[in-house]
Amino acid sequence: MASLLVVFGRFAYDVAIPGPALVGFVLALIVGSAAFCSLAAAVTAVVPSEAAAPAAANAITLPLFFISGVFIPAEDLPRWMLSVADFFPVKPFADALLAAFDPATTGLAIAWGDLAVVVGWGLAGAAVAARTFRWAPRGG
Repeated sequence: MASLLVVFGRFAYDVAIPGPALVGFVLALIVGSAAFCSLAAAVTAVVPSEAAAPAAANAITLPLFFISGVFIPAEDLPRWMLSVADFFPVKPFADALLAAFDPATTGLAIAWGDLAVVVGWGLAGAAVAARTFRWAPRGG
């Protein structure tokens, strides 16, 4: 999906596809995918059923998208809100992806600090998932 979006941006909006910075973009995609999959598996510990999963996912992700500057430009958000968003994985992930498309970026565009936050959340999610995930539904 990300590849299609980049190609669409290139041809529909004339967005330049970064050369060496594409390495940072792909690395951020891989790290983010692994981390968010781990977090999703961890959340299954508190989601009571498959019917409740979409509501739980939206209740978690939509507020994070809003405070992280994904839906609203970060410049329009209060500084305290962005400080809170820095703690969670969505804003650092978005910042790591955007670094590759920043015209001021040189080199491989690997946002190590942002990726470290995402990796930390991914490891925490994996630890919780390893202890709580079950293939069979919980009774009750």
